[in-house]
Amino acid sequence: MMDLYLLRHGRAGVRAEWDGPDSERPLTDAGREEMVAVSSSIAKLGLQIDAVITSPYARAFQTADILAQYLNLQDKLCVDDRLQPGFVTPLLEKVLRPFSTSIGVVLVGHEPDFSLTIQDLTGGRVILKKGGMARVRMAYPSLKKAELVWLLQPTLAGV
Repeated sequence: MMDLYLLRHGRAGVRAEWDGPDSERPLTDAGREEMVAVSSSIAKLGLQIDAVITSPYARAFQTADILAQYLNLQDKLCVDDRLQPGFVTPLLEKVLRPFSTSIGVVLVGHEPDFSLTIQDLTGGRVILKKGGMARVRMAYPSLKKAELVWLLQPTLAGV
């Protein structure tokens, strides 16, 4: 069994107000603060997590970096281009393949990709808020009959 944690990046600058490429749009100061609070709460749960894999987009990488610091997994933080916006469930097996013996893996990415992935895996319809995380238990490598264990919205972390 593998616990897959899907974490949506924190609040980023408004796209319409950002002059650069969307891939470089960073977290806002409030988004960073939110992710510190969320990451602190996640760390207190004492989850068994072996790796943090993130989209290459700045806001996702910044989110993943904050989480990795709180989980003492900076050396297990890696970027996977497949997690950029447009990620689809069929890519999941390829993303997870190098981590096939892991007990828990965090993916950091975007919406609506992660909510659709959770729906594909579990049949349950959810919407991940910015900074929200879902825990899905599955019998890897099978991507069928996965179970949504919990959904953590940032407000539960006091944000």
